[in-house]
Amino acid sequence: MKTIALLKILINIFFGFFLLLLAYNIWEGLIFMIQSPEEMSNFWMLEAYGQTESSVRLVQLHLLFETIPYIPFALGILFARNIVAAFVRKEFFSVTVTRNFRNAGILFLVASVLMIVQHMIGMAILGRPTVNLIIGHHFSYAFLIIIGLLFIFFGHVFSRARELEQENELTI
Repeated sequence: MKTIALLKILINIFFGFFLLLLAYNIWEGLIFMIQSPEEMSNFWMLEAYGQTESSVRLVQLHLLFETIPYIPFALGILFARNIVAAFVRKEFFSVTVTRNFRNAGILFLVASVLMIVQHMIGMAILGRPTVNLIIGHHFSYAFLIIIGLLFIFFGHVFSRARELEQENELTI
């Protein structure tokens, strides 16, 4: 139980820091959206794309929409927190745990697909690959897909374990 308690502390810390980063990214995107092209002339991303008003607006839109994939990721972490909280309460095979595993897995898969789409749109709009500033580069896509599939798999495993536990209780 010490491991589960430690996992709960670590996932809460990670979730808190992630929400702070997400809020900062959204705030930064909104700040850049209201700035004029002249005010953004010294912004580091514009050095590679030119100083035209249309390139400034494209960079502003890219910065704002860059945070969209992190919303399902944050929700997936929230479901993972709920899983750990159920484990602390010793509810290992409850319906809530299996549902949370499945939901977290689906959200991690959605986040990875949105990151790939966001990356491709960034390449099309800006003309060069974009850098995912919170999680990393292309490795994060594969990592999130694997994590999402593992969570879905664990959801099925815990669902089957719950069924076996119910059958076992009936035979006693």
